[in-house]
Amino acid sequence: AEDPSVFKRFKREANALKKLRHPNIVPFYGLLESGGSVYLFEQYVDGPTLKQVLKQRGRPLEVGEALVYLKAVSAALGYAHAHGVVHCDVKPGNVMVDRGGTVYLADFGIARHAESTTTTLGTAGTPHYMAPEQVLGEAVSPQTDVYALGVMLYEMLAGVRPFRGDEPTTETTGGTLAERVRL
Repeated sequence: AEDPSVFKRFKREANALKKLRHPNIVPFYGLLESGGSVYLFEQYVDGPTLKQVLKQRGRPLEVGEALVYLKAVSAALGYAHAHGVVHCDVKPGNVMVDRGGTVYLADFGIARHAESTTTTLGTAGTPHYMAPEQVLGEAVSPQTDVYALGVMLYEMLAGVRPFRGDEPTTETTGGTLAERVRL
């Protein structure tokens, strides 16, 4: 909020996200700036994230269970993509399940619109789920989200992420775990 140009761009994108009305996207109500702070308003989802579900289970999901999440997130992404919005941070921590079993895609905070060439926040995202073009800071597209969805599906079915930063090709690079995963 301190940088007017960044806040203006974020506010413009937030207003566009208000228009994303889909049964599998957490409803976004808007932004409020007050007293130097910015508040984001979304519907409260009373339930766990997919990340919490996976951790609690301690084992991979059955194929049928994984497909429930895959179908809902794919539907949400298809709708967002059809409206020119790329999420840019698809991961289990941004997938929520309410008490009734409805699956929601949440946190479009770094989403970008089809007409822009990069994510709003540069190479923002979660390294384990970032597509190569996102890691490189290049233009993102709906395929960027599909890549992350594939990583998420792998994690649901295998119980681990495909790239963990401990692969033989990354062990000698040093740096942080995030840097090794990006590599």
